[in-house]
Amino acid sequence: MSVKLLFYSNLAFICCSICYLLWWLSAFKPQGAIKGLYSGWLLIPTFLAGLLAVFLAVKALGQPQQVLLFSNKQLLITGGLFYLLTVFITVYFFKRPLTTELILIVAWLTLMAVELNQLYAITGFSSQAVLFLAIFIFMGGLVSLICYLQYYHLGIWASYIAGMIPLLIVLLVAIVMNLLLYQLK
Repeated sequence: MSVKLLFYSNLAFICCSICYLLWWLSAFKPQGAIKGLYSGWLLIPTFLAGLLAVFLAVKALGQPQQVLLFSNKQLLITGGLFYLLTVFITVYFFKRPLTTELILIVAWLTLMAVELNQLYAITGFSSQAVLFLAIFIFMGGLVSLICYLQYYHLGIWASYIAGMIPLLIVLLVAIVMNLLLYQLK
């Protein structure tokens, strides 16, 4: 049951990422951006798909499990502390305005850590497979954080592209995770 819930959670993340990407492509285009409700309506399915993804992932955590690598509580606390640390570093050292994207990046990384933890418990993924996926996700998170930090220091087109990269990373990771989960269903 947990594998199916995680599969559908990642499917919802795929939908969320696509809608968010479509909004970004239209609302932040350097020339001819579509503003207001003409592009803003795309945030409604983005929000709903993201909410559904989180709901399904949390529901999967309530399923019976065997041995976790870490307690989910530890991972959630670590994610919260990591968010506070990144806020401090980005605002005070990099002088970057705090925006919603930072919490989305850190929340996504935390959720992926919990999902990997859950996959290890319910499928018997080897610790090597979990480590490989963790490195893959960590690298995606690191690239996303770099894009976040650099956004206001880039030219118009470069910042437009830098804003898309984290969305493409979430999309790629969700697809990879679902390819793995599909084999386990």
